[in-house]
Amino acid sequence: MKPKILTFGEIIWDVYENDSFIGGAGLNFAAHCARCGAESMLFSAVGRDELGKRAIDFVNCFGMSCENIKILDKPTGQCTVRLDNHGTPDFCVIQDVAYDNIPITDDDVSFINRSYVDALYFGTLIQRSAVSRASLKKLLSSCTFNEIVCDINLRKNCYDADSVRLCLENATVLKVSIEEEENLRQMDMYAPSCDTPEAVCRAICEMFCNIKYLLLTLGGDGALLYCSKNGEFFRAQAKKCVVASTVGAGDSFAAAWISSYLSGKDAKEATEIANTLASFVVSKTDAIPQYAFCGGKIIEKRPMLQAHRGVSTDCPENTMSAFCAAAELGYEYIELDPNYTSDKVIVVLHDKSINRTARHPDGREIEEKINIADITYSQALAYDYGIGFSKDFSGEKLPTLDSVLCLAKEKGVTVKIDNKIEKFPDDVAQALFDLVEKYGSTVALTSAKVDTIKSYAARFPSAYLHYDGPVDDEVLRELSPYSDRLTVWLPHFSPLTSWAKVPFADEKLCAKVKQVAQLGIWLIGDTESYAQVCQKYSPDIIETTGAIKP
Repeated sequence: MKPKILTFGEIIWDVYENDSFIGGAGLNFAAHCARCGAESMLFSAVGRDELGKRAIDFVNCFGMSCENIKILDKPTGQCTVRLDNHGTPDFCVIQDVAYDNIPITDDDVSFINRSYVDALYFGTLIQRSAVSRASLKKLLSSCTFNEIVCDINLRKNCYDADSVRLCLENATVLKVSIEEEENLRQMDMYAPSCDTPEAVCRAICEMFCNIKYLLLTLGGDGALLYCSKNGEFFRAQAKKCVVASTVGAGDSFAAAWISSYLSGKDAKEATEIANTLASFVVSKTDAIPQYAFCGGKIIEKRPMLQAHRGVSTDCPENTMSAFCAAAELGYEYIELDPNYTSDKVIVVLHDKSINRTARHPDGREIEEKINIADITYSQALAYDYGIGFSKDFSGEKLPTLDSVLCLAKEKGVTVKIDNKIEKFPDDVAQALFDLVEKYGSTVALTSAKVDTIKSYAARFPSAYLHYDGPVDDEVLRELSPYSDRLTVWLPHFSPLTSWAKVPFADEKLCAKVKQVAQLGIWLIGDTESYAQVCQKYSPDIIETTGAIKP
């Protein structure tokens, strides 16, 4: 089960000399938590301005919940950033912006308590205003968390002794950089016996007994973990890299550590994982570079992702909600199942009958078996295709293929149509082919037969071709003329695919496929399998239930 991590923090646009990037310690931390496999929730605020709209779009793309992001009549946060010759940033943070005025209501508190959040994260910058600091204190006093992660970010004119003390007195996990510690010590809140990292860790934890783990990042010297319970230290050595920018490195370190720790890693292993990610981030100019982080390993160039029946982990399968979610999250492909009604309307439904996914509008199951081919589209619309998944999706209607292809074309997503088309009556198949001609390169046609792929290639010169049948040297030779628009799919052996009657992926077969076509791997439902598949096979496309987000 994914750990749930709530971030109470800032959303800021970091404005460089020639570019701008969305950031802020809070957003950076939350985004890296999502990339590290946690269920990441961000509690923040943006303005009713263009930067605010762009910020919401970015948060959606990072796979985080936007439910607790307030939209206020204040400007969205901005910060000008200048880098010195070593890539170290100097920040100038604009005052009285949206994140300085985050409100929190009793409904917000109830929602968070109902969500059973594992960890809360906050830092010092979010406390610089009275409004947001008061909201944070209400959150701390009204909600329960297994862990509280605090990161000491001492920005000029944006902290005071009270904001630092709130971190130190509440944190169970404290992250401090060696540079920030020099300023922290001047506040006289603790007194190390000597000027060593180990003495600093002991002094802080002796003064603030709530801190279970202290993470002291040491720049080019790696990081030091201190466990206050047993007094043990663990040092993770720095990874060799060329530093492009240190912006976001500390945020990624904290995010990787708590995500790994809450996922069952011990504190030492979590520190090594965090150190690996931070080293990767400093080699990039972006605070949240493109990567996937699975099993403690970084996958920098991720494959394209295909959403199986839409984002079917989060939404009812084969519905407009599932397909819209896939487009908004940034999936490159949507996989769906075509079907048809008695009046020859091409719809999207996996089963022959509607019974598994449809319900009466009041949520009752449909007792009599109803095959979709035996009812009209108008009759099919009398049922609800979302309420059986969750009441949040009540009112979901059966989508037509035309409506899904229209959405996909608008959003720039390719739709892979499953090979059920081969069993359609001729007149229904022709209606589907008319849609293929209408939408062209938005469509990818699938078949398990080489001859059918050949006929699709001749008939639809702009459509993509996907083959998911038996694979051997002769099949690959016959398919090779279509390599410029062909994907060959192999199943990754797992409980999700054990029923498959085609060869499973292995390194030798995958290498052969990649010589003549794009390699697709299906069906991945967890991050460990995703990491394994990426590292062993280097696929071009991976089909996922929605457990893997772009």
